[in-house]
Amino acid sequence: MADVRYIAYKVLYRVLYEDAYSAIALNNAVRDEKLSGVDVSFLSALVYGVLERKLTLEYIIRRYSSIRIKKIEKKTLIVLYLGVYQLIYMDKVPDSAAVNESVKLCKRLGLHKSSGFVNAILRNMVRADKTYTLPDKSDTVRYLSVVYSCPESLVEGFIADYGAELTEKILSGFIGRPPVTVRVNTLKTDKRTLMRRLKEQGVKVEEIPFLENSLKLSSTGSLEKIPQFISGQFFVEDAASQLCAELLGAKPGEAVADVCREASLFTRLSAWGTGERSFPTTYTSIS
Repeated sequence: MADVRYIAYKVLYRVLYEDAYSAIALNNAVRDEKLSGVDVSFLSALVYGVLERKLTLEYIIRRYSSIRIKKIEKKTLIVLYLGVYQLIYMDKVPDSAAVNESVKLCKRLGLHKSSGFVNAILRNMVRADKTYTLPDKSDTVRYLSVVYSCPESLVEGFIADYGAELTEKILSGFIGRPPVTVRVNTLKTDKRTLMRRLKEQGVKVEEIPFLENSLKLSSTGSLEKIPQFISGQFFVEDAASQLCAELLGAKPGEAVADVCREASLFTRLSAWGTGERSFPTTYTSIS
């Protein structure tokens, strides 16, 4: 039986300290460990959840730890990220499992001295009913930074450009896993045929009303294992990106420049995290 928490630890270490791309590191782990089904879902939830909520998790850890974040050993800190994330955000994981498995993970990593430290923090959280006090809303930048796990420098920039109210709406849109939207490759199939074949494999499929050849997928498992993805019958592409192309209405022979770096929102996002949110300027000829 796969130790998914240990695998999540390895993926997070690569992303946080070895500059790996999360999607690539995660896919490699799924392939190398031969994971499927529930294990893939749990691994994805842990990895992406910790990365998405990292600043919030650090804030919570500070409330329960007498040791500063910068003083906590890297491996131990990742174990804490995973343990706290399970306690706060994963209702289906029993508190006892989140605590005990985190301690076991410490021991597996040879962090015997840290196991007591991790155990104490997580058990204290459970005893306190996992409560913590957020920054006062009057400190808008700090409050939004903690609630939405966004660096304060970015929050300040958003507020300067868009105001506090719209900034909070923008930040709330970043939280949570976006739906998987795909574009049908009409050179190889059509939407109705693709929908039927995906449903036959247990994939939940929904049409997107404002896009002619776009679908929203769920219960996909690993996309790389879906035959229609392997054969190129669809491409993963955000609905907003597809809508841009639809509205543009490019014709054969035209040259199209993707200049989204000029938008201040995307420019700020390009500096956020490990670089996976960067948006390169590209030029494409339509043939």
